[in-house]
Amino acid sequence: MYGFLALWIIVFHIESTVGLPWSIPVLSPLIQCGNICVDVFFFISGYCCYLSFKKNPDLFQFYKRRRIRVVLPYLILAIPFYLWKAITHYSAFSFGRRVLLFLADISGLSLWTNGVLTTWFVTAIILFYLVFPVVFYLSSRTQSCIKAFILLALVYCFGVIIIHALFPGVYRKGCIAITRFPVFCLGSLCAFFSLLPNSNKRIALISSIFILLFLGIIPIRSILDSAHASREFYWLVYIVFTIPLIYCLYTLIRFMPLFLRRFLSFCGVISLELYLVHILIRNVLVWYSITPLLGYWFYLILPLVSIPIAYGVSVLANRIRHALSID
Repeated sequence: MYGFLALWIIVFHIESTVGLPWSIPVLSPLIQCGNICVDVFFFISGYCCYLSFKKNPDLFQFYKRRRIRVVLPYLILAIPFYLWKAITHYSAFSFGRRVLLFLADISGLSLWTNGVLTTWFVTAIILFYLVFPVVFYLSSRTQSCIKAFILLALVYCFGVIIIHALFPGVYRKGCIAITRFPVFCLGSLCAFFSLLPNSNKRIALISSIFILLFLGIIPIRSILDSAHASREFYWLVYIVFTIPLIYCLYTLIRFMPLFLRRFLSFCGVISLELYLVHILIRNVLVWYSITPLLGYWFYLILPLVSIPIAYGVSVLANRIRHALSID
């Protein structure tokens, strides 16, 4: 579970950051979809949330575990980053204004008010965790995966229409998070589907369909590019490819040597920290125009730089948890 998430974050997110001079035309559209790594993260989060909540439906413990897992590493990395941003990028504002902007950034409120996207995925995943009990309740009300899917789709569409009608500015700035919620729900539904009786044959059939959908990403990506599709439409279309990509990565990892699987598993355990470190380092390099000086190929080693930092953040977060007795 953790391994293919780590592989996607380490490899495919490289191209989505700045682009790489890939020389294989057939792979180029596929590699350009590296930003699906966020969708993979949300999908796996939804999948794990369902299994965890099914095993222990204690709402307080559910929120406690995820608060500790997400918020603490986030604050360790985000506080110094956004302090530095407040000092250097908001220098034209008054002290009080800079404090408010810092609080908006660190809390994730700036995503909805100013469209700040640096750590938007953390804001999104916390929001998804908050509404997950509703997803679990709706999917558990029926023993049919198709009915559960239709029910969740209707609820989601109704909610999006309300948000867009009442708060169009909020939707416009935060649509990158809102349009990713179906991926999280899809992960939960797949976990629900895997627990149904006699699901093995159906899983095998659906996996075959997913592989065909995965191969279809190449022409569809080209069609979207030529049609100048909106970002929201891109994100919604990517939902179709999230599961096949995960399935193909999982199959690939199964044939890897044991030491590579262990390495990917290790990276997957610190995947949140790894993704945060990667994004924040990339932002620093972009803001100071360092990337043109280093060249595109620097991003091939950026994940390797991020891994030890992410591991250090994970160790520090664990020590803080033990010191504060909040396990």
